[in-house]
Amino acid sequence: MRPDELRKIWELRYAGKVSEALALLPSLRPGTAEERAEVALLNASFARHGSNLAEAFEWIAKAKAELESAGQRSSFQLSMQTAICLDVQSKFAESLSLYQESLQLARTEFERVLAKVNLAICRYNLSLPFSDLLAELGDLGTHPLAGTVDQLRLIELKKFLHEGKLREATQLEFPALSQGLYLQAWIESLPWFASEKAHLQRFRELASSEKDYFQKGYLLQTLQADPRLSRSDDEEVPVQERADRIYLWTWRWLENPVTVTATLLGAELSRFPFDTAHLTMTDEDFHLLRASGAWLSLFSPAFAARFQTWSEKYFPQLPESKFFERELALAEAVGSGRFETMKELLKGEPSLLALLTNLARAHHEKPETSPNRLLVRLSDFTLSSGGESVTSEAGTKLLASLAKEGSLSFERCAAEVFGIHSYDSLDHGPKIHNLLQRLKKLLPNGTSLSTKNERIYCEGIEGLVILQGSPHTRCFPAVEWPEFDKKQSVSLEKKQAVEYKAKILLAFAEKKSLSRAEIQKALALSKATTARLLLGWAQEGFLKAKGMGAARFYELFDK
Repeated sequence: MRPDELRKIWELRYAGKVSEALALLPSLRPGTAEERAEVALLNASFARHGSNLAEAFEWIAKAKAELESAGQRSSFQLSMQTAICLDVQSKFAESLSLYQESLQLARTEFERVLAKVNLAICRYNLSLPFSDLLAELGDLGTHPLAGTVDQLRLIELKKFLHEGKLREATQLEFPALSQGLYLQAWIESLPWFASEKAHLQRFRELASSEKDYFQKGYLLQTLQADPRLSRSDDEEVPVQERADRIYLWTWRWLENPVTVTATLLGAELSRFPFDTAHLTMTDEDFHLLRASGAWLSLFSPAFAARFQTWSEKYFPQLPESKFFERELALAEAVGSGRFETMKELLKGEPSLLALLTNLARAHHEKPETSPNRLLVRLSDFTLSSGGESVTSEAGTKLLASLAKEGSLSFERCAAEVFGIHSYDSLDHGPKIHNLLQRLKKLLPNGTSLSTKNERIYCEGIEGLVILQGSPHTRCFPAVEWPEFDKKQSVSLEKKQAVEYKAKILLAFAEKKSLSRAEIQKALALSKATTARLLLGWAQEGFLKAKGMGAARFYELFDK
């Protein structure tokens, strides 16, 4: 196999011409262990590009074995491909040393430029200095890697974002299909962003026609919020892409709180690995999620409590970002009804000001009150009468149900108010009676609560004013939070991983190969958690994956 054949395929691959590079791959005839390792690493690169990260790590393991058989510890492409795959998993600290190693192993100018570009981006993700590398790279102009060097422009785009200069961010030039063009389309997808949305339209057209574009299905779904574009391997999507999606969809829900939007956002939040994501999130991811959490917390005390617990446990000290700091101030202004503050923060942005003004007005509805009326606010679970207010989630839910139906059985009360679906009169009856006694003290004159044969009745129902709150309260995303408490540690997570391996070995004792669904059933875990375990086990050489899509299955790795 001639070195120029291999070099040509690598150059096409890094230039983004994946189809052309793939067409030449079958013509390679590797003879030595080093050549077989290079071909394996090419396959790893193509697998990663197709979002098959587990398969990519399998090819990397084969390449490493080939090099070791020839007495070679590493190579430029082995370090480079391993680092890029770790980048996809947001393991930037691990990839940093590999990029530095690849720079030392680089033999050609092409390889040195490639190593410096990726090393600079990795340093940026870790908030480390990288200007020295940019100075060394200089203006590459028509260099074969000019397309890859365009990734450096992503750093400039993200700086504009953090400075709040969104229009400047959309004016940068990026090649046809690239991460830069996607982020410009993402910015233009924000519902309040006043723009012609040229990049959004361009990305949709190019991604729809380009079969090789990495994660195009997931990214298109993010921009279009179309569930028909989802794929079976979405669980392998990096945390960064998930954070981008949650932030964008939060804003779409703020603009239009309908069932479809709330359902999509709730499903995405439920899939997000809150229990492990902090290990691979960048500062930018934390900024995005903190902003989304601030908006969502305005409309659900339960969500606010869970999000605060997660934030207190995992959030690091974040670098300054004018854009996101202003957004937190806006969320606080909306939550407290400070309209003048909103106007001050949003000078020159009438679209966003109009959206948030309407949001605040709906959130702070103030009906007429009187001493003989009890206000029941479902938005924050408060009960108000005669200038006094108390907070009672159970009380507001019970009174809202009684106002709607007039009476309620103890069994339904247990289910709808307390979430108890196996009602027992001896265990749960006293709990309901205690709630009723507390509510009777708050009821206005002419309104009373009574019980008969384990059924609750309310007389003088016109004395209750049920406030549904804003549309966002009525149509809030349903989120299934993972279990994370302040006592859980990494050692416990490792212990669980060992237990999962033991379970899966028992499953393989009965069957040679298992599908993802079969493994999920054997482990009794969620689809997302199972996918993360499979990815890690493929990387460490515990399992190997075969097949694609729905036909994909797993076997124990032969050692």
